[in-house]
Amino acid sequence: HRNLTLFPLHLDGGGEVPYDLFNDALARGAVEVREVSESGSVPHLTLVNRGPRPVLVPEGEILTGAKQNRVVNVTVLVAASSTYTLPVSCVESGRWRSVSSSFAGGTHAYPELRAVKLAGVRANRQAGRGADADQGRVWDEVARASRLLGVRSQTGSLPEVMDGAAG
Repeated sequence: HRNLTLFPLHLDGGGEVPYDLFNDALARGAVEVREVSESGSVPHLTLVNRGPRPVLVPEGEILTGAKQNRVVNVTVLVAASSTYTLPVSCVESGRWRSVSSSFAGGTHAYPELRAVKLAGVRANRQAGRGADADQGRVWDEVARASRLLGVRSQTGSLPEVMDGAAG
């Protein structure tokens, strides 16, 4: 339909995938996401997978809490029983103080924000600079969504804007 093509994926021998989904692992306490250090780092978080299986973390996952809300820049499969530095972008420009020691998940970024974020990631990867996005453009897109939806957030928090638009 309108250039959309679906490809069904089938697993041999059953149907169970050999990894856990991020939100399921987070709900079970098998995964924790926290700031990389006490002082933090806007474009990086620490993901600790304490579980016996790899965990799939999807690009666009919004993480709320800690020093500021973030969005995951790229899809990653984090090995079992390991620690990984997760590339993220900030989706809350007006806060840099802890509200919790770790992050919660559960929501995803909307398509326009993901496109802006991924354009920056793609440009940085092509230039050999890793999986960082253009943070200024991400904040501009969150502000645009806030204006468009007519929802204000004191800290420029995308989750607050989305909750206000839905509620």
